[in-house]
Amino acid sequence: MTATAGSAQGLKDTGLLDCATYFSSLSGSTWYLSNLLCPDLYSKDGKPDVDQCADYLKECCAQMGAKLFLKNASDYVNELKRRRKIGLDISLVDLWGCYLASVFKMVINEQPGAKKVSQQRPYTETAEFPFPLYTGIHVHKNNADEKFSGKDCHA
Repeated sequence: MTATAGSAQGLKDTGLLDCATYFSSLSGSTWYLSNLLCPDLYSKDGKPDVDQCADYLKECCAQMGAKLFLKNASDYVNELKRRRKIGLDISLVDLWGCYLASVFKMVINEQPGAKKVSQQRPYTETAEFPFPLYTGIHVHKNNADEKFSGKDCHA
């Protein structure tokens, strides 16, 4: 997510963001890109803005971060234990992923109106912003597909 935010900032600063046709993101970076194309959450003029989105996401993590983490820490640990019990490898990155997912779920759920990909259409139809390509992955080596439940952390 941080790398995608930095890339978007660099593209904007050099004037190349306006030249791009597509903007792709992978896994956690989709959180940034999907928020960037919901400018009603953070923008004063209702248009996608790299600077305002980054500030908004930092503020969300700062305001809700510690309280949310402490409130849900046992849920995160239980989720990691559940994953370990069924044979999945876990790491500190999984804990960070549970935390970020719960922060952004809370942000989206507290905002009025549902946030849907179809609501991003006006920005891509007029080429105001590059067309987003969202990609989610779930990869664990040496594990068969049937072991995965396809669910995120339960926060």
